[in-house]
Order: sequence, then structure tokens, then C-alpha cells
Amino acid sequence: MKRTTTVKLLIAIMSFAIANTAFAQKKSATTKQAVASTSGMTDQQAYAIIKYSNAVIDLHNSYVQGLESHQGTLESIADDNVKRLTRNSKTQPHWVDCNRNGLTSENDKANRQTLKNIPAIPEKQDLQQYGTQALVWYDKVNTWCSSISNYFTNKEYTNDANFVHYAVMRDSMQYSIKQAAAYWRAFTQLAADAGDRAELVLLNKNKLATFIIPMKQGLIGISKANKALNSEEVNWDSVTAKIAAMQSFVSQKRNDKTVDFSKLADVYYKEVYNNFYNACNDCLETLQFVVEKSREKTPATTEKEKAIAKQKEQSINSAYNMAMSAYNKAVGYYNVFIKQ
Repeated sequence: MKRTTTVKLLIAIMSFAIANTAFAQKKSATTKQAVASTSGMTDQQAYAIIKYSNAVIDLHNSYVQGLESHQGTLESIADDNVKRLTRNSKTQPHWVDCNRNGLTSENDKANRQTLKNIPAIPEKQDLQQYGTQALVWYDKVNTWCSSISNYFTNKEYTNDANFVHYAVMRDSMQYSIKQAAAYWRAFTQLAADAGDRAELVLLNKNKLATFIIPMKQGLIGISKANKALNSEEVNWDSVTAKIAAMQSFVSQKRNDKTVDFSKLADVYYKEVYNNFYNACNDCLETLQFVVEKSREKTPATTEKEKAIAKQKEQSINSAYNMAMSAYNKAVGYYNVFIKQ
């Protein structure tokens, strides 16, 4: 049976450094309230929530790509201008383009209207707050970028000894990028959680519910482990326990010989099913590696130690990206499986 709505899942597209920027989330909706909100939910209500959740995820990806673009502008163009001007004050600085994200004013206006159309869910007040702040800080990034662009275009640096004013603007823009990324992440996580609950309401009515619901729960479990890993103050024991619990769950599914695949539309979906749990396993094993390496204490006093620490950090970032790649593969297999 084909689903008319395919739930999209949050894809990590920011660098690990920005992804770790977080702030305390104050949720007015308790877990008990959230679960209760699915009681008596109609299919129409569930689809509306899923539609909004998907829209938020899409817009998150669009705006965070914009933040990445601004980060790149800051590092590769603005900072480079300062280096070049330090060497030769008469050099012509490169133009700082603040419109590299391709987001037109018309699209931005339409996006903001979409974000306001929040369905009736317990998290509505928090979604309004996080959505508003995500856009406020995004606008601040654009403002600071414009100021930095004018700084070079209007040659304001000629009256800025040691680039002191530039440093202030740079720090402000960097802080705004981190705040915008953090609020977008909190906003999207709340919307994704609501979408997950709504999807489970629909999945319970699916003839393949015994297959699909555990798959969905597996993705949710991995997402929660990843969220804990990216919290402001990581509780390593808690993260390790979450990963271990999901590894046990996935292992049980991978080794279950009692699964009745005769219910599937085609033998092809058996392969998709197995590939899904293999991808989940790869993701969890790699996340476990990330946790183990992150918990190791690495001295960084001497130049040699600093070089080793940098290599370790690069190794961790590479492993994390591999974990997210495996997770995205699992999402892909899940989306294929539910279309039968």
C-alpha cells in the first residue's frame, strides 16, 4: 500500500562544530501531554502535522545552508581580505557577497508565512517561539554580513587601526550564526517529534505495521541518541546507554529468523528491509566510535600534542559524518519500504 505522505527526517548538514552549538530547551508540553495528543487524532489531522513537519525540515535545510554559506563567506573572503590588507594596505579587497545562499526575498517571505501555519499540537507555543528566534538571528546574520561587506566596499578599514572594528563585527556575525543554527535545530526537532507521533498514528493502520513501526522506532531511537550526543553538556554515560540500547534492538531485528516476509509486496522489499537494519547498525557502530574517541582525554600542550589532538578531532568529525551518511541511507531504505 502506497503512502501519500512520506515523512522526511532531519539531515545533519552543518559542520560538527556548528552542530554542537546548543541551548537549554524549555518545553511547555510534557511528554505525557505530547503522547496524549495523538489520542483520537484523525488521519486528516495527522497528515496536516506531517505536512507542517516536512515543511519545517525542508526550510531548516534551506536556511542552514544559508548559514553555512555565510560562514564560508566570513572565513574565505572577509578574513582573507584582512590578511591581504595586513600585508599590503593598498591592496584591493575582494567583494563580500552576502547573497550567496540563493534565497530570494519572495521565497523568504513565503517561507516565513509557511512557518506561522502551525497545527494544533501541544508544542505550538514553543514552535512559535523557536521559529521566531530562528528567523530573528538569521536576520542578524544578514545584517552583520552587510556591515562587513560595506566595511570593505567603502574602505572603512582605512580608519580601523589593527582591524579592531572588524573583529567586533566578525565576532557578532559568528555568534549570530551559532544562535541561528541552535534555534533552527530546536525548532526543527520539535516539529520532527510531532511529525513522528502523527506518522505512527497512520502507520498503525498500515497492513505492514508490524514491519514499519519498529523501523520507524529504530530511526527515532537513533535520532534521540544523536540529539543527546549534540547536547550542550553531553552526558556520556547516557549517550552510551542510548546507543547500546539501540544496538541491542537492531541486532535483534537483524537476527530474527521468524519474520514472515510473505506479507511483502515483492521479494525485493526483503532486501530493502535487511539493508535498512544494516545501515542502522553501521550508524550506531560509528556513533559508538565517536563517543569512545570523544571521551578520551588528549593533552594538547606541546606543538606535537596539539597536532595529534587536531588529527583526533578530524577523525571524530569524519566518523560522525560517516554515521550521518549511514543514517541517511537508513532513512532512504525506510522511505522505499513504506511505498509498497
